[in-house]
Amino acid sequence: MLDNWYADQHAAGSVAESAIVVRGAGESQLIDLMNATLARFPGLKVFSLPHMSETDRYIELGVRGEAQRIPAAIAELKSGVVGLGFAWADTP
Repeated sequence: MLDNWYADQHAAGSVAESAIVVRGAGESQLIDLMNATLARFPGLKVFSLPHMSETDRYIELGVRGEAQRIPAAIAELKSGVVGLGFAWADTP
């Protein structure tokens, strides 16, 4: 309904999101990477969502914003995660 009323306020499909799963890292270990990504890609949102259960622990790390900028920003996160010594996987 909001898309109908406020269609002139945004371009359909212009916002996208991409995320990866990072295992073995704490959020505090990813803060500098997240801040660097924010600085390099102003206007995008960087997020981290910790998931913890009795059998599994991981962080979903991603970016959201202007669709054309998402591939470069997620590539930077992937590279940064590897540079920190952690492995990443695509989100299921």
